[in-house]
Amino acid sequence: MRKAAGIGLSVVGLVVLIIGILLGTVWRPSTEISGETRPSGDGYVITAPGVMNLSGKTVHIRVAADGEEVRLATGYADDVAAYTSGYAHQTIQGVSAVDKLKVSSEAGKAPTGNANASDMWLVTKTDTGQLDVDYNVTLPGEEALIASTKSGAMPTVTLTWQRSTGPSLALPVSVVGIVVLLVGLLLLLLDAQAAADSARTISAARARHRARVDGADAQTTVMPKVGQNTEAAPKDEPAEETEERAYSVEENSDRAKPADEAADGADSTVSRNRAVAMTAGGLGAEILPASSRSDDFRQRPLDPAARLVINEQEAASGQASEPNAADTTPADTDGPAEQADVTDSAERAAIDAPIKKSTHSSTWWKLWGKKGGENA
Repeated sequence: MRKAAGIGLSVVGLVVLIIGILLGTVWRPSTEISGETRPSGDGYVITAPGVMNLSGKTVHIRVAADGEEVRLATGYADDVAAYTSGYAHQTIQGVSAVDKLKVSSEAGKAPTGNANASDMWLVTKTDTGQLDVDYNVTLPGEEALIASTKSGAMPTVTLTWQRSTGPSLALPVSVVGIVVLLVGLLLLLLDAQAAADSARTISAARARHRARVDGADAQTTVMPKVGQNTEAAPKDEPAEETEERAYSVEENSDRAKPADEAADGADSTVSRNRAVAMTAGGLGAEILPASSRSDDFRQRPLDPAARLVINEQEAASGQASEPNAADTTPADTDGPAEQADVTDSAERAAIDAPIKKSTHSSTWWKLWGKKGGENA
């Protein structure tokens, strides 16, 4: 809106300024009224009453004749008319058009003698070729002129009046145009500054956004998938070595412990490495509801040593039947060999026994599968 207003005001102001300049130059009214008559033949040239003061009390009179003596006299209009009566003469009545005088002619005899020699004229002038006089009319409407030449031919007469044109509009119109033009330019400047500020603000916002995005990318850590090691083990390297290297920090810290604490932690480290191998690096804490491998962890084969069999009645009562020494070891044994045979036979029987969903379920499925299913 501001830009459109600025453009409109600038155009209007420029047009008004041009009009003001034209009013002061090309369209400026003329301060002069001028007319000329070029009669032919012999006689006098006179003016009608009131023509001398047609536009103000001052009139510029020019009488011209090629190479001849020209004569000019002014007097009362009645005296002039009486003097020229019966002689051929031309009377100036006023101005008919630009640079033209309105005249009327009367026939008569050719003039004789020198008109300027009469004593009834107010002012008389004589010159050769051309005569210029600025005459001030003292009795408006009552004075007239009479022009002639020595040879008697009618001279060329030019009358020029100064007129008042009133106050000129060129200056105020030009000032108004300049003011409107400056206002329009100011609006355009303000609009350009606002556009530049907006562009800087948008650029700064984009730069901050890029900085935040770059900072977020730099601070974001891409975690590996469950079971995926950060360093791929060599193809010919056993899985146990890869797992042991992943926990090298813990093992080094264990080595730094006293000898008695290192011995106690050795079994824990071996068990942890074994658990890593069993869960493909996931362990129990990494089985997340959103993991795509949840079903793989739930349905994978279990180590027989980690399987605990309970019957349906015990499951309903919430009491798990955990094997103990009293249940799995006969009361009377003949020795270590027989006890080992009995224990192995019990474990193989428990492992080989078919597990039916209607009567039995594994502890793993009860603890992890049920929870995973609820959270999934």
